[in-house]
Order: sequence, then structure tokens, then C-alpha cells
Amino acid sequence: MRKAALVAAVLLALLGLGTWSLHEPAAKGPLEAYARLGANAGAEALQRDLLAGFPPGTPLPPLVQRLERQGMRCGPPEGSLGNLHCTARLQAREHQQLRVEVAIWATNDRVVSLTVGFTLQDVAR
Repeated sequence: MRKAALVAAVLLALLGLGTWSLHEPAAKGPLEAYARLGANAGAEALQRDLLAGFPPGTPLPPLVQRLERQGMRCGPPEGSLGNLHCTARLQAREHQQLRVEVAIWATNDRVVSLTVGFTLQDVAR
């Protein structure tokens, strides 16, 4: 009887874990907390935190290093948005990805300003 109860408890725990993992966003890593906030609130929170740690006038390399440690790729912009453009794609719910973009304006290797944007995209199967 104890073994049956133990097996049932383990099965229920596995079922609960599976259900929980299907309903939670799949984003993992340092950007997960921002992704859980949603597109608008997550972008605002990340921008606020980045500006708190790297206000205008601070050196650019530490900011880029932090973004790269968070899983972002940084390089020249694909247009005229900023001097440096950092992006990451996170798996969101089911068939959606969250694209994270940070545009940085800099002069003389110093941060002038930055903007953060999150875009939720549908991914075809």
C-alpha cells in the first residue's frame, strides 16, 4: 500500500511539473525575469536597470560586456538606430519568440543614451 501511494505521489508530482512547465514562459537565463513581465513592462524594467547601472557618461565597454553576459549579441546597427545594436531572441509561450533589442548611442566610447524594446513574434511551425 505504501509503494502504491509513493508511486501515485511521484506521478502526480511529475504531472504537476509538466503542466507548470507548459504554462510558464520558456525564456531562460538572465533576461528571464524581464521576459516574464511582458513586452512593455519588461522593456521598461530592463531600460531602467541598465540606465541605473550605466548612466550617460559611463564607459561603453562594461555595458556591452553586461549585455553579452546576458546572452545578447552586439554589433553595428542594421539602420540608423544608435551606434551599437544588441539583440537576443527568447522562446516565449508555445509558438512565440520575444525579441529583445537594445540600441545604444555613444560618443568617444561613452554612453550617451540607450533604448530598449521587446517585440513578441509568432513563429511558424
